[in-house]
Amino acid sequence: MTARELYQSRLYNSTTFRYECIGTKTAPAVREQQRRIQREEEVLNNERILQQASKGNLVAKWSEQLEEASDRRRVKHMKEGIRQEMEMTNKELLYVRRAQLKALLESEHIQYEQELREIGKAFYKERK
Repeated sequence: MTARELYQSRLYNSTTFRYECIGTKTAPAVREQQRRIQREEEVLNNERILQQASKGNLVAKWSEQLEEASDRRRVKHMKEGIRQEMEMTNKELLYVRRAQLKALLESEHIQYEQELREIGKAFYKERK
């Protein structure tokens, strides 16, 4: 073995297996490293859970706002429909009242003509 190979093998053995040697004075360091790795994994897992909860909250908020906007549009359309319906109802009521008034005036005119005829008088009608 050359000096270079000896150096590389020592370096390889000293760096690769230094935390995995059981029963040596490095065993507490290995346990500490494993605890630190486990804590980091727990922290990462907790962060993933928080990110998923945050995304869920955003989706819920978006859905709620979408529903509120939909309700506002629905109410607006209902109000517009009610307004148009009231306009049409008022027009129809006006037509009905005009027809009733016309019928009343015609019946009163006929009644007055009969009363005037009974006493020998008549309405003046201009000839054309």
